[in-house]
Amino acid sequence: MKIVYVISFIERRLGFEEYFLELKNRNIDFQVILINRNKSDLYECLKFHGIFVEEYIYTSKKSLPKTIFKLRNHFKAYKPTHLHAHLLEAGFIAGIAGWLGRVKNRIYTRHHGDMHYIENKHGRFYDRIIHSFYSKIVCVSRSHFDYLIETENIKRKKLFIVPNFVDPSIFDLNESNLGQIREKYLFKKENINIGINARWVEFKGLQYVLPALLEVVEKHPLVHFYLFNAKGNDKEMILKLLEKFNSESYTVVEFESEIMSVYPNFDIFIHCPVRPEAESYGLVYVEAMGSGVPCVFTLSGIAKDIVIDEFNALVVGFKSEEEISNAICRLIESEELRNKLAANAKSVKSTFTLVSHVDRMFEVYNK
Repeated sequence: MKIVYVISFIERRLGFEEYFLELKNRNIDFQVILINRNKSDLYECLKFHGIFVEEYIYTSKKSLPKTIFKLRNHFKAYKPTHLHAHLLEAGFIAGIAGWLGRVKNRIYTRHHGDMHYIENKHGRFYDRIIHSFYSKIVCVSRSHFDYLIETENIKRKKLFIVPNFVDPSIFDLNESNLGQIREKYLFKKENINIGINARWVEFKGLQYVLPALLEVVEKHPLVHFYLFNAKGNDKEMILKLLEKFNSESYTVVEFESEIMSVYPNFDIFIHCPVRPEAESYGLVYVEAMGSGVPCVFTLSGIAKDIVIDEFNALVVGFKSEEEISNAICRLIESEELRNKLAANAKSVKSTFTLVSHVDRMFEVYNK
C-alpha cells in the first residue's frame, strides 16, 4: 500500500502531525502534499520529522490547472495505490488529478456540514463534482453520515464513519497555566462563569443563546459569560444583542491559544448549533465534556454519538431560547446535577484515540 495525502489551506497542524507520525511509526509508505497560499507550520513540522512532504503554493483560481497537472504528474511518478484528500479545495484538485493520474482508490474526508451551502450558493454543485471523483467518502460523525445520505443522496455503500481523534494529553493541564488564565480573564470564584467557544456565524446559534442568557442574568446577577473565538460574519448582529447586557457581565475574546486551560474555569459551558447537520464534527463538544464542565447542548455533529441527556449533559431543542435558559438555570440552581454531569462527561476524552482512528481508517482503505 502506497498512500498520498493531499490537504488544502491549512496553516496550523490541527492533529495531522500526530496522525502522520503514527503512520511513520507503523512503517507505512506514504507522502503528504499540502496546497496552501503560503508555507505552513505543518510543512515545517513534517519536514523536521523526516516525513516526505511537498507544498504547492496556490494563490488564486488561475493556479488551478497548473496545480492539478503538477499533482497528476506526481501521482504518475509515485504510483500510489491510495489517494486521501482532506478539506474542500484539496478534494476538488486531488479528485481531478487522481482521476487523471489513474489512482484506483480515491478517498475524501468531508469535514464540512451544511454551512458551506449557506456561505456559497454554488456549494452543493461543487460538492457533487467533488464526490463524483471519489470511490469512498469519510464522514466524521453519525449525523454527518445521515445528512449526506438523506440530503445529498450519496449512496450508503460509498460512505464510512471515522470520527476525528482527540489526543487525551490535551486534558493534562499545567496548574501554572490554569492560574495564568484565571488571572488573565479575571475568573472569580464568587461568579457563575459561563463559557461559549463559537464563531460569530449563523449556524453556531448565538442569536438564540444570548437572549436566553439575558433571562438568566436577570435571575442570577452573579453570572459572567465569556465569548471565545469571537469573530465572524454576524459580528454586527451579535454586538447589537450584547448592547442589552451590562458590559461588566460578559467578556469577549477573539482568540486564545491556550483554550484548553480556559475550559476548567467555566462552571457551565454552552454550545447550541441551529441544526443537526450544522456541525460535521464539533470539537468543542469533546473539549468541554472531557474537561469536566457541565454542559448545555443541542445535538449537532458528533454530539449525537456521545451526548446522553441528563447523564453527561443537558440537551435542548434547536433554536429554543426558553429551553436554553431553563437548562442553564437548572445547572446554576443544582450543584448535585452539575457534579453528576461533569463526572459522567469526563469519560469522553478516552473515546476518540489516535490509534483507533488510524485502525479504522485503514479498514476503510482495505475495503
